[in-house]
Amino acid sequence: MTFHAHARKKKRGNAEESLQRAVVQALKLRRQSGVFFYHVPNGEVRSKVTGSRLKAMGVLAGVADLTISMPGGRVRYLELKAPRGRQTDAQREFERMCIESQTPYEIARSFDEAMAILVRWGAIKPMRIMGNMAA
Repeated sequence: MTFHAHARKKKRGNAEESLQRAVVQALKLRRQSGVFFYHVPNGEVRSKVTGSRLKAMGVLAGVADLTISMPGGRVRYLELKAPRGRQTDAQREFERMCIESQTPYEIARSFDEAMAILVRWGAIKPMRIMGNMAA
């Protein structure tokens, strides 16, 4: 790949990936004691053979971007979307399963929205700004 082709490719970026990286960084810095999180990398391109093998091993399409494990065995799912991003059919089905099992699932379309959700869940410490609380 030429320098110019590489530079063009790098400029495009991915709004959802950038949002997820920022949320993960905030979780690393601000998570409450006893909270851990992880991402299941379902969205990568794979061969049909690998895809079939992973599906047989239990991979589930549509799983939320971040799984947040809280003290006491409580789990939360956070889906991150660009401002105009839409859920896939598989993501809507995963959300439906969460609702059916009474497992918290939310969608955040910005960093501030994600921080507010994580504070509300008790997953991260609220930030203090000049004596006031903020997400």
